Amino acid sequence: MKNNVTKPNVTLARKKIVAEMMALNPGIKAAELSKKLNVSVETISNYRTDPDVIDMVYDRFMEIAGVHLPQVLMAQIEEAKRGNTRAAELILKHFGKLQDTLVLKVESPFMQHLKVVDTEDAEIVEDVAIDIGNSFEVKDQDMLPPLPERDPLNDTPNTVARRQNKALRDAELRSKRTYADDKKRKAANERKKLRYRANKVGLKPLPPGKPTPQARKKWLDELHRRETGNIEGK
Repeated sequence: MKNNVTKPNVTLARKKIVAEMMALNPGIKAAELSKKLNVSVETISNYRTDPDVIDMVYDRFMEIAGVHLPQVLMAQIEEAKRGNTRAAELILKHFGKLQDTLVLKVESPFMQHLKVVDTEDAEIVEDVAIDIGNSFEVKDQDMLPPLPERDPLNDTPNTVARRQNKALRDAELRSKRTYADDKKRKAANERKKLRYRANKVGLKPLPPGKPTPQARKKWLDELHRRETGNIEGK
């Protein structure tokens, strides 16, 4: 039976794996990728400059990064609720509620002349205006909301802007720290599970510190071998 696995298919599969690993870990080295895929560093370098691979990495990274956007937006919303105008500006722009473009209305000299003429020729009837104003009666003035008190911090807008920008940066850092803490917690739980499994089959745990990839793979292979009962010399 003829093997249907052709070289182009293998190459495409490798490119997809490279794109996935680069999206999950943008700082991964070419040497590490070459070891994981058992190909030369030169091949990995060619993959990383391939336009198709670059597009795959970008699309996959946007999917992964999109998971964290709600958390970032919530951090900015919380800052805006505390009075951070910079955070409020970013949130409003994100949701299309703020337009920061300047609209200029340019009129020809002729149109400006018409406006001046209309104003000079207009007849001002004071009695009619007074009668119209007196025809309105304002009731229940106490029901109108009171004007807010002036914030004395507005006297130093530059100081307020610096403080708000710092608060926004701190909120983003807290969001990043939360993600890093979650990642460390998951890694700690994984190490705990491995120690438990190793203890059950009488395997010594990995030595303290970060083991080399080769040492970790060898240890995991031994753990799997003992768990499946394939223990030689015992």
